[in-house]
Amino acid sequence: MTVMVTGGNGFIGQRIVRILLERGEEVVSFDMAPPRSGSLNESDKFSFYRGDITQIPHLTEAINANSVDRIIHMAALLPPDTEDRPHFGMLVNIQGTNNVFEVARWTGVQRVVYASS
Repeated sequence: MTVMVTGGNGFIGQRIVRILLERGEEVVSFDMAPPRSGSLNESDKFSFYRGDITQIPHLTEAINANSVDRIIHMAALLPPDTEDRPHFGMLVNIQGTNNVFEVARWTGVQRVVYASS
C-alpha cells in the first residue's frame, strides 16, 4: 500500500511523511518544491513527485506510476500568498483540492484524508 502526501514538503506534510516512513509505509511526496531533508531520500520507501495539484495530469501520473491507494491532502496556499494573489489562492485551494478528489475517484484510490481550518 502506498500513501501519497500532497504538500509533502510543507511544514506539516514533511512531518506526516516522516511518521509514515517510520511506520514502514511506502510514501510518495507530491509537491512543487523538492524535499528539503536529505534523510528522506535515503529511504527506499520514499519517492518524490514534482507536481502541481491544479494540473490533473500531474496527479493522475503520480497516482498511477506509484500505485497510490491512499492520499493525505495537505497542499494549500496560505496567507500572505492568498492575500497577495487571491485568484491563485482560489485556484490552488479550491480547484486543486477538487482535482485531488476527482482524480482519486477516477483512479480508484481507497481513501483521501484532508486537512481544513
